[in-house]
Amino acid sequence: MDARKSLLSARNLGLLALLLLFFRITYPYVTGLGLFFDEAYYHYWSNFPDWGYYSKPPMIAWLIYATTHLFGSDAEWAVRISSPLLYAASAWCIYLSGKALYGDKAGLYAAVIFFTLPLVSFNSLFITTDAPLLFFWSLAIYLTINLKRMAAAWWLLALVVGCGLLSKYTMLFWILGFALYHLWRKTPAAYWVAGKTWVAISATVLLVMPNLLWNWQHDFISFQHTSEISKLQGQLFHPLRLLEFVAGQALVFGPLAFYALLVGMKFLHVHSDADKLMLSMLLPLLLVMMIQALLAKANINWAAPVYVAASILLASQLARTQQRHWLRAIVSVNLLIASLFYTYPHIQKMLQIEATIKNTPFHRLAGWPELFRSIPQVVNPAAQQVWLSDSRLVLSYLHYYLPLAGDRAALHLLSFNPDGHVRHQFDLQHDLDQSQYNSFVFVSEAERDLTACFTTSEKIGQLQYKVYPSLTRHLYFYHLAGFKGYAYCHE
Repeated sequence: MDARKSLLSARNLGLLALLLLFFRITYPYVTGLGLFFDEAYYHYWSNFPDWGYYSKPPMIAWLIYATTHLFGSDAEWAVRISSPLLYAASAWCIYLSGKALYGDKAGLYAAVIFFTLPLVSFNSLFITTDAPLLFFWSLAIYLTINLKRMAAAWWLLALVVGCGLLSKYTMLFWILGFALYHLWRKTPAAYWVAGKTWVAISATVLLVMPNLLWNWQHDFISFQHTSEISKLQGQLFHPLRLLEFVAGQALVFGPLAFYALLVGMKFLHVHSDADKLMLSMLLPLLLVMMIQALLAKANINWAAPVYVAASILLASQLARTQQRHWLRAIVSVNLLIASLFYTYPHIQKMLQIEATIKNTPFHRLAGWPELFRSIPQVVNPAAQQVWLSDSRLVLSYLHYYLPLAGDRAALHLLSFNPDGHVRHQFDLQHDLDQSQYNSFVFVSEAERDLTACFTTSEKIGQLQYKVYPSLTRHLYFYHLAGFKGYAYCHE
């Protein structure tokens, strides 16, 4: 009977996972959800595969390059498709890890909890660095569990950790957790001096070395960016931001799941290797992010890898205490949150609620694709124009949505950066001051006066797109010629 129940649970989980995966792949296509400008920015990276980029390691660009070439399309769905697939693969790794540590039931619970997290439901619609990070983080945990059982586990672990670091530098906390786990369980010193350990460490370093060399050649720009977004240069005490961060974690993990995890901590057996491993993979990153939130600010997704181990821990507690009703309630609440998120624009229309920036989850990308597709109404994109802007958003969307972008190799994009501080990849790669062009179409989200910087400055026209009654997108176009140099812009 138990075996049949287990099989039925596995079958139900598989069906739920397939339905969610199908929905998450097709939802953006059916709804016409355009690319968020970060996605368009990463797509721009994918046009020149490299070992590093301004703000991130290269994995996300490699993924987009692979999927767009594999499917022979640069459509939004091809740019994004690796995201829902990687989250599904992460759920499978979590199932295997939970099963190995706590039994089949816990593995099934862990996978379904993770795959229905509000964070995963939201992020599956977009391609971000969290998708490959969580996959490699999950797979690395599974390989750690099997280091003594699989002959090639050390080699595979080295490869996976290296790929995790090439996805997001947050993977360093996985390494810290791995070390903490072995210190906690008082692993014999012989373990650390064994040949396999050092071979694996060396292999990981070799895999990451090209990215480090790329950073060295570019003044460690990725690490400078990481330092800048941490915002540790100002006032260093913000208790309200810490509360906001904790509340955000309850939202992205699911409020009921978050509560159940906290309550279930009393069931932990901290003397067991399984719980030690999960806590080691959870606590270092979570504590550092909480300190970061207290000192400056931390985005809620910065702690995303925490929920790999958190899902397994919560599942082990539910399986250990036979709390199937709690599992159903947690999954139901998380699916309800996801459903509200996916259908919110339609609910707004049905209830005749006026959409605003504050009450619409998709407002940050709404209207931009439509606006950039309308550029031919003002400027002929077929001409050999040189497009100039001081906005990463504008340059990213020009690259993806400008009709001429069907031949992106022929699209000339330049970044206007009078302050000289490198802010993004366009500054790094296509700064106006390093170009030989003399005539430009400048595109801006606001009206500009650039007569001090150029001998000729003429407004061509403007576009606007009304997204909501309270939100209208604008683009302004100028013909500029005769760049004098950035020094003149400050006079």
